Parts: sequence; structure tokens; C-alpha cells
Amino acid sequence: MATKTSKREDGLLNYKPDSELDGVSRAADYLVWAGKNFPRRPVPLTHIVKFALLEPKIPNENSKDVLSFKESKLRRIRAVLMRKYHRGLVYHPGVGYRTTVDDDDIVENVMEKRRKRVESSIASLTEAESIVNSEHIKSERVKQRFEDLSEAGRRLNAPAIRDRLAPPAEAEKEE
Repeated sequence: MATKTSKREDGLLNYKPDSELDGVSRAADYLVWAGKNFPRRPVPLTHIVKFALLEPKIPNENSKDVLSFKESKLRRIRAVLMRKYHRGLVYHPGVGYRTTVDDDDIVENVMEKRRKRVESSIASLTEAESIVNSEHIKSERVKQRFEDLSEAGRRLNAPAIRDRLAPPAEAEKEE
């Protein structure tokens, strides 16, 4: 075998893809396989694309297939990993992707990322509410919706919720 991969990557190329699966399912299956055989090791996107598209060799990272795959398939892969395999997808910038390996990993990498999104969404809802003058809303239906959303925003901004969403203090983190 005359490939230009490092010994570290060689093991990641031992996967045997199931040609009966569609590309997204094959990519998810490959990531799960890699997670079981190489826990917590990120897999380059080029490797994922190789197996998803049944390419004979690793594509170039700037190839049309890799760029298109990144833009259009990762969200679907993430969904398959969650629904079928009960795993999350973790991105390591500049290195690649990996699946979560246990519940701790899901909490630290998937739930924390989503927690940040929730906080951002709450802040965005509050900001949008602040620019609306409810006295200028003409439609009763819209006015009722504004009141419902405003109440939801107040509840989400309540200390009981905000305190639970706050990240833990660094000193309390377990290693």
C-alpha cells in the first residue's frame, strides 16, 4: 500500500464501508467506528468524505467534494449520530471531527455548546423585545403573541434559570 498517510492515520483507514448505506449514514457509521477504535481522536474531514462517497483514495481538503460535503452533510450526520447511535459530534478546529464516547463527553461537549446557544437565544429575544413599543402594535393577535413571548423571555431570564445555565466555576471542574 503506497499511501502518503502517517502511521497515526493508518488505523483510521482500516474501516470497511457498507455500500448499502447512503453517504450520510456511511459517514456516521465511520465516525462511530472510529470512536470505538480510536476514542476521542478527531478524524480529518477528508477521511470522512472518502468513506461516505466511497472514494478510492483520500480527497484533497480543498476539493469540491469535501467543501460541498462540509456545507451540506454535517448537519444530517449529526442528526443520524444522535438518533441512531446516541452520540454527539465534536469538532476540533483544524483537526477534524469525532463522536462522543460517553455521557460525560456528551455533557461537556454537546450540552455545553447547546447551553451557550440557549443563552444567546435568550439574549437575542430580550434584545428584540426591547425595541418593540407594544402600544404601537395594531393587531390584537400580534399583540397577544408579543405578550406571550415577553413573558417567556422574563421567565427564561429569571435567576433560577440563568443560574442553572451559567457555566461552572473553573475551580469546580473535574479533570
